[in-house]
Amino acid sequence: LFHIRRFQTTTAVFPKRFWQFVPETIQKNDHDYYKLEPHDVAATPQRFFDAANLKYLVTEATSSFSSQNFSLVYDNDLKIYENKSVLPRAYVVFRAETARNMEDARAKFYNASFDWKRSVIVEDEESLGLQGSLRPYQPVKIISYEPDEVILRTNLDQEGILVLTDTYYSEWRASIDGVAVRVYPANVLFRAVKVSAGEHEIRFVMRPWWFWPSVFVSLFTIITMVFLFLKKSTIGKVHLTIRAWLTKQ
Repeated sequence: LFHIRRFQTTTAVFPKRFWQFVPETIQKNDHDYYKLEPHDVAATPQRFFDAANLKYLVTEATSSFSSQNFSLVYDNDLKIYENKSVLPRAYVVFRAETARNMEDARAKFYNASFDWKRSVIVEDEESLGLQGSLRPYQPVKIISYEPDEVILRTNLDQEGILVLTDTYYSEWRASIDGVAVRVYPANVLFRAVKVSAGEHEIRFVMRPWWFWPSVFVSLFTIITMVFLFLKKSTIGKVHLTIRAWLTKQ
């Protein structure tokens, strides 16, 4: 109704990156769909809430917690707290650090020296380090958002790393102004692409490896069914014609 996505998983099946990204205060509740208990909020790193674009925390009316980064915005049948320092759904930073793998990325992300509002951790074997300025992040305009396609627009005065706080999967493809570019895992769980200065349109599209094979199989199945149907109809007409001719004889 309000187009508010839920970060907490409601299934026993989840991406490995989800486990690597969430802090220990959530990992310990793996038996209960990774809930965050109210008394653990203060012990949970604020960077987790901000980088995951977690703007609201919802608790039961009888529960409460204290945090300087959250303010109570609704208190009735339940309580809703708003994160006052949350990062946007999509944004650009101008400095990037590289990691060898997701385990290394997690260690760097939760390191006290990492500034999650001015930099990003990308997993890259080709050393996509960006030693730009430590200026604040720049929000990105979302033009269109669908489950299998996201369109964004940037207007930058220098190159940066665009971070989209949606789960990274290798099947996601990206293009900038129609030209294919590489999608990098960002801050363990999310997606990122490198964007040059100027105005650009960035498009993320889900294209699993089995997409085109399934299309060809479906087309082949349809063509085969049509062929069999027409063949059966033609044979039926021939039988009727022969029967009618024999009857007349």
